[in-house]
Amino acid sequence: MDETDNESKQEQHKLTEVQTLMLWLPLLCRASNGTDVLVLSIDGKAELERVLEATIEMLEEEKDQEKVLSLWLHHLLKQTE
Repeated sequence: MDETDNESKQEQHKLTEVQTLMLWLPLLCRASNGTDVLVLSIDGKAELERVLEATIEMLEEEKDQEKVLSLWLHHLLKQTE
């Protein structure tokens, strides 16, 4: 029973990580570009991208990685419009 409970907690933790990342991603994309002017420096933007890449790579499920990368790409392309 403890093993099942532990697995359930791990799954919930993974789900929370993905949901949190997906909630923050639009804000982080806007912060890297700003609405009218750049909010982050070029170095700050590069560091943010490295952290996001590392965080996405840590997600175990490919489908979760795809969801987050898709959302990231959507917001990056939206900024160029």
